[in-house]
Amino acid sequence: MADYTTDRRLAAVLVADIAGYTQRIEKDEEGTVAAWQAARADVIDPVVTDHSGRIVKLTGDGFLAEFKTIIDAIRCSVAIQSGLADSALDFRIGVSLGDVIDDGEDIHGEGVNVAARIEALADPGGVSITGEVYSQIRRRLDLEFVDLGEHDFKNVSTPVHVYKIIVPGPEAASAPASPEPSGGAAPVPPGASDGPSIAVLPFDNVSGDPEQEYFSDGISEDLITDLSKIQNLRVASRHSSFSFKGQSSDMQEIAGKLGVTYVLEGSVRKSGDRVRINAQLIETATDGHVWADRYDGPLDDIFALQDEITEKIVAALHVQLTAQEAARPRKRITDSIEAYEIYLQGRAELYRMDPNGTLAASHLMRRAIKIDPNFAAAHATLSGAVQHGWVFAFPGFDDAYDEILPTAQRSVELDSSLGLAHARLGWALTFEGRYREAITSFEHAVELEPNHAETYLWFTEALNYAGDPVRGAVTGKKAMEMEPFDTPPVYNLVAGHSHYLLRNYGMAEALFRNTISKAPGFPLPYLLLGVVYFEMGRAEDAAAQFAVLYETMPPHVLDAVVSRLPYRDDEPQRRIRDALDSASQSA
Repeated sequence: MADYTTDRRLAAVLVADIAGYTQRIEKDEEGTVAAWQAARADVIDPVVTDHSGRIVKLTGDGFLAEFKTIIDAIRCSVAIQSGLADSALDFRIGVSLGDVIDDGEDIHGEGVNVAARIEALADPGGVSITGEVYSQIRRRLDLEFVDLGEHDFKNVSTPVHVYKIIVPGPEAASAPASPEPSGGAAPVPPGASDGPSIAVLPFDNVSGDPEQEYFSDGISEDLITDLSKIQNLRVASRHSSFSFKGQSSDMQEIAGKLGVTYVLEGSVRKSGDRVRINAQLIETATDGHVWADRYDGPLDDIFALQDEITEKIVAALHVQLTAQEAARPRKRITDSIEAYEIYLQGRAELYRMDPNGTLAASHLMRRAIKIDPNFAAAHATLSGAVQHGWVFAFPGFDDAYDEILPTAQRSVELDSSLGLAHARLGWALTFEGRYREAITSFEHAVELEPNHAETYLWFTEALNYAGDPVRGAVTGKKAMEMEPFDTPPVYNLVAGHSHYLLRNYGMAEALFRNTISKAPGFPLPYLLLGVVYFEMGRAEDAAAQFAVLYETMPPHVLDAVVSRLPYRDDEPQRRIRDALDSASQSA
């Protein structure tokens, strides 16, 4: 019989993997492998050696390393991320301190498990650490940290407090540790960024016709979408920017609340087949005009006018386009101005998120598609409208399920460069139970529109349903960071859903209560908050939430809604039904 020996010790453990590795391999197998090999040879291997560490094993798309001291592990992590700043690959790194068992070929134990779990919470290019690590390094290394709160992880017995390290630039990363305390966790201001950032305020409707409001709002939103496709430009979300609609706030105050350095404002006058747009770009630090211009022409030229405004903003802010962005062809959203106007009307109706608005939006999108069958954005928005109506059992959507996936697929077929199309396809695939394909679609949508908050929001919910609420919590946090001012209630709801699935009841309760305070007529947070209270043993509080829920959603409708939630596993639906059944029995 073989003689097996093991060694148990305390060690600092580093786990890293490549963000989006599967998608990269599918797109460019040889290039991805070559980049991975270069990263190891040029940065990872020498940096680990320089910090007295050893790579225990490679994991295909990452590696596991061990260090004798936590200081070495953290300095190594920061140096790796800084050294890979120009790499085509983005790595996530997690670092923990704990007992490991060395069997001579590999290391095992809670230290490894925890590092692997918290690595998933790191941003691409970032480092996450445990609370124990943070307590040992916060006064010994001159770094900044963000508190991500406590998380429950599978096969880890107790909640783990997680912090994120703000990775400095290459020069700062190699600087010696400061002998003085750094002051602990330093909050990162909303929207903080080294690059330019902009908010597009809703353009004023000066047409003299309130019914034209949808058009001026639509122009503003399309500019936000176009700018959101640019990786090196941070763009305030539609919701945040539109929260200032109709207000005459000081530009510097708006910029401070939205965390931006530039603001675009303007007005739209639409009269018959002509349109006039006045636009001005303001640098908020000086309140000075970077440029101002008037665009006056036939309505048929509206798309060219939008392109021209976008190009002038990019040029004025000296935004460096990536090679992919520079090569991306400009594509008209539709060849029909009539279809475009109907589409804008439908999109405005959909934002109401109620039965009448959702039904009206679906009818208007079908009209737009009838006029222009190749209108990709209308197909994508129709898919979203019928999905929303079907899930919440709105009148008029009983037979809508069969329309969700085909319209989303058609949208991608018509315009594969449209982020909205891939996001809607991801959402449709989630309801089909095709979770791997859904995640790939969302990753593609994020790649196409890296600054679009709503894409991150629905990606989060898809991850929740796919059984990956750990990644969902990270993506949800990203979505909320992109909505720094007046976060929409649905963002709190989706983030709360992640924490509920992770059994982080305190965090889930706070987020659901926040949702209810902002949107008291929305039924879903009452359902999930009631389930949270039930599982916390607070039966009376659960019953109170369900009582409010039944005032707006009859039991037969609620039963349909719960049955349509596309969970990958049976457990979440069982947990919901157990809570509802218990409440009905005690009533």
